Amino acid sequence: MNTKAQPESGKETGETVLFTKYDRRSLTYANSFDNGLTSFIIRVMEWMTGKITILRMIRKFEKRGAPTGQAFWRAALDTMGIPLLTPDAEVAHIPLEGPVVVVANHPHGLVDGMILADLIGRRRSDYKILTRALLTGIDEVAASYMISVPFPHEPDA
Repeated sequence: MNTKAQPESGKETGETVLFTKYDRRSLTYANSFDNGLTSFIIRVMEWMTGKITILRMIRKFEKRGAPTGQAFWRAALDTMGIPLLTPDAEVAHIPLEGPVVVVANHPHGLVDGMILADLIGRRRSDYKILTRALLTGIDEVAASYMISVPFPHEPDA
């Protein structure tokens, strides 16, 4: 990975990472299933329902270079066109220290975890997000906020 200086953006400055091209084969839930037919159907559905759009966003993110660490989340959400309209007064309710548990009941979602990481990271840096392994390889510093959890296909997941 190559790095370049990041232009000042609001409060945070740092470095950005220029990515090696993302391997589109790793962006799938089909590998969670043992049955070949099920995996094939999932791959077809992924291509029909938005995988191309997601891959285009990834390419855009790669071309821009991604901030490392906490700034990674905001940059990823910006690339996806997801504004966070949470008032600062609400974010201020997140304690600066002590134990905090935040739950988002979306076991295969990525965006909800990225939103929570951005919001919590505005107040504190001692958090961890349970996530699928595919996210932990994106940015070494951002991955330090994650705990990789295997999500094999389970009926009650």
